[in-house]
Amino acid sequence: MRPNDQVAVVDLGTSKVACLVANVTEEGKLAVESLAYAPSQGVAKGEIVDADAAAQSVEKVVSKVERHLNRDLNQLWASISGSHLQSQAGQGAVPIYPAGRILRRQDIHQVIRHSRQQLMPPEYEQIMAVPREYKVDGERVSEEPVGRPANRLDVVTHIVTGNSDTVELMERTVGFGGRATMGLAPCSLASGLGVLSKHAAEMGAVVIDLGAGKTDLAIFVEGAYAFQSVIKVGADHVTSDIMQLLKTDWDEAERLKSEEATALFEEIDKNDVVQISQVDANGQRNMQKRVLCEIVGSRVHELAKHINQSLENSGFDQSELKHLVLTGGGALLPGIAEVFAAETQFKNPRIVQPRVAGKFAKQVASPTLSTIVGLARYALESGEQDLAPVSGFSDWKDRISTIKSWFSGKS
Repeated sequence: MRPNDQVAVVDLGTSKVACLVANVTEEGKLAVESLAYAPSQGVAKGEIVDADAAAQSVEKVVSKVERHLNRDLNQLWASISGSHLQSQAGQGAVPIYPAGRILRRQDIHQVIRHSRQQLMPPEYEQIMAVPREYKVDGERVSEEPVGRPANRLDVVTHIVTGNSDTVELMERTVGFGGRATMGLAPCSLASGLGVLSKHAAEMGAVVIDLGAGKTDLAIFVEGAYAFQSVIKVGADHVTSDIMQLLKTDWDEAERLKSEEATALFEEIDKNDVVQISQVDANGQRNMQKRVLCEIVGSRVHELAKHINQSLENSGFDQSELKHLVLTGGGALLPGIAEVFAAETQFKNPRIVQPRVAGKFAKQVASPTLSTIVGLARYALESGEQDLAPVSGFSDWKDRISTIKSWFSGKS
């Protein structure tokens, strides 16, 4: 990230839409200039289901930031999520002529392009391909190998693909009103960039973003974004369970979840009570608090088991993963870290929130804003010097990133 660089980013989620404008301080820190967020419409489980409603939600927060800054935002980066996103590994190799020549940036572009030559369903397209590992003459190197003499260059990339119609719909939604979409980044990557330290990413980390309609999972190995998955269970499912089983309306179920519940139902005394308002009852009545917490805990244990299964299916050696980080609005539920400790190999999961500089530092310090902060970091790090066209077109999807790790500026 370079001082004075500036980006505008949008995160359109199931329950919330946010717009953030950020720049880089002289000390290399991310500073937020403006932030607006509001309830979202037209989104379910992280995917757009009503394009007009979703576009109006985006327009509302973008316009608010424009008024605050007294200028137009004509270029936006955005996050993308949903179960349509898929991860696959790509491999590329190129001989270097003449043998022993110093590697140039063009060689990096060429080998990554080669790694992207993968078969995929016709209705899918590549959203990004990021390097996981470089090899020079068969020897692994930890950094981008420009400037090294080589006979052969190899790369392993993490390729993220998405449904073409879904990707196009997100682009149109973000570009409502004639704005340009500069790029889309998976929510899992953005959340990781929002909360992980450089040390944790290099040691091997799993980031779980517990959203309203879904949960995003990311694996980082040796600093690189190595795997992603989206689980179609989120915090709203907890609310729905409470509403259905205790016969409340949605607002009361949300209140019970956020103000009264814990995922550790075993620790609740059987004599503890909570007041609830039911749909067909007059006034409030007392109910055993343990009943509420058993409902909540059951769903959270189920989610943690889904996450553990996704980790086992990822193909990564679990011993390489040292840290589990929980973020997103669902991470605010008391007891959730303890449940993940019980259901996974990680004994000390941490709940983490983003840290930024500037006057919005306190407002941004919430797990609910991890994705948009990380998205800004991604956009600022994805400068033109790190991107190259694949085939000469101008679309953002036709560019490749040579960045292995976005954590160079994080402590």
